[in-house]
Amino acid sequence: MDDMVQAENNQLDRPEPDEVTVLKNARILDVIHGRYLDPETSIFIKNGKIVALSGDETSLIEPDVVYDLQGKTVLPGLINSHCHISRDLTALLLNPKNIKNYRQNKQAQLEKSLAECLERGVTQLRDGYAEDLRITRDLRRRIEEGEIRGPRIQQAVVVTNEGGSLTPRQNLMERYTFGRNGIPSLDNHDVNCGVVVFPVHGSPNKVREAVNRAIEERGADCIKIYEDREAAPTKKLQPFASSIMKITQMQALVDQARLRGVPTLMHHATVESFRRAVEVRPTSLVHLPMDEALSEEDVCDFAGSGTVLEPTLSLVYGYALRLGDGDAGQDERMRQFEEYRSQTIDRLVDEFWLPELSDAIREYVTRVGDHSLKQLGSLNLTRVFKQYSDRLWNGIDNLKQLWDAGVPMACGNDAGSVAICTPAMVGHELALLAYFLGEDAGRAVDAAELVRAVTIRGAQACGLEDSLGSIEIGKTADLVIMEGDPLADWRRLGSRVDALFMDGKLVVNHCELEPRVAYVA
Repeated sequence: MDDMVQAENNQLDRPEPDEVTVLKNARILDVIHGRYLDPETSIFIKNGKIVALSGDETSLIEPDVVYDLQGKTVLPGLINSHCHISRDLTALLLNPKNIKNYRQNKQAQLEKSLAECLERGVTQLRDGYAEDLRITRDLRRRIEEGEIRGPRIQQAVVVTNEGGSLTPRQNLMERYTFGRNGIPSLDNHDVNCGVVVFPVHGSPNKVREAVNRAIEERGADCIKIYEDREAAPTKKLQPFASSIMKITQMQALVDQARLRGVPTLMHHATVESFRRAVEVRPTSLVHLPMDEALSEEDVCDFAGSGTVLEPTLSLVYGYALRLGDGDAGQDERMRQFEEYRSQTIDRLVDEFWLPELSDAIREYVTRVGDHSLKQLGSLNLTRVFKQYSDRLWNGIDNLKQLWDAGVPMACGNDAGSVAICTPAMVGHELALLAYFLGEDAGRAVDAAELVRAVTIRGAQACGLEDSLGSIEIGKTADLVIMEGDPLADWRRLGSRVDALFMDGKLVVNHCELEPRVAYVA
């Protein structure tokens, strides 16, 4: 880590136990109702929690430290509800030169990405799957001990049946590709593996036992269901899943996780799996059904299920393009999307990637644009891109239906599984949501709902709505301080913040906030 950044971090406010901190003279955003609180409202913080908002009860609380925010906007800490922290791949289309460069700079980029989360107001991440749980465990420890800067990390562990997704043994090409990028391959019986398996014909009790193992043995904060009848990325690889769970098994999994107080996260990309999710009701559903159109009944059923949707549109930003003579190759919308990508990519690379890795990212984008889709000169990955390209607009049409039906959507960008993306790039994910909903074509997009996506909806997706996602008494004091009005200009979200309180501590301060002797006007 940069010594100056670490020194700055060490000098920021660290309240004493039981010290009461007050934030006054601010525009406090009520994200749930999409409005601002009374301008006279102040926030009272003690032991990392919001203990009061201005009112009669605050006369009984004696403050110790006061920050005057000078009219700046305050909103809850932002949440990236789906990423893959330990991967952080720079490119899918690898060559020996950028593989070596990536391995040399991977750790520095990872630490930059985590620190950049705080700079962008992101205080909570959910890691959707890690091949080796030791990597994220170590990162969490280092963050908690102050060795590196970063947000909290919630770890998901996959629970699946034998022969299900992520359980088949990797072949030599996969082992080579993953190994060269520093991604380990562990047997699912290893306690450090991010996958727990139950027998293919296992009873509901066997499924419940697997959920318990994931929580007690692997330290799961979330249980992930990874299932779909999806095609493999290349013809040389086996299908992702030779079998998927019985619905009784999936229901037992969700029920047991709920019993243990742990949220469930379900991967899907097909209408079949979308409908299975409606039936079992996981906490959140990741990606979009892209193989065919949803019916009105599908949309209505999902809207009433209580499940939060995480579209992860950054995924298609990295992989969808015009290919061949099919629909994707001729679609004017795809041409416009490729133009959008070409206009936005340089800024993203400059803002979020180390200079040592930026050339590899730009090379990747150029090769995608040229449809030069071979990895290591021989393995043709056209099918990876084609499966997104051919089905993209089915998924976007489904997205629009679900949005119009009021389905709650969270902000997860699948960083790590997607070249170009980092966990800090929540603003990019929101921009893609607005783009695909048609904002650029004049279709109105509710800014308040975009704010909710990266705050309270993200908290709900992670099962953390009782402690995060909104500014309310009893919740954790994660507070973003910024200029401007995100309800009028949602693009402020995910940009660099003026200041950030996390657990009631001032961890970012770019606007010279200074604690004053206790006095509340």
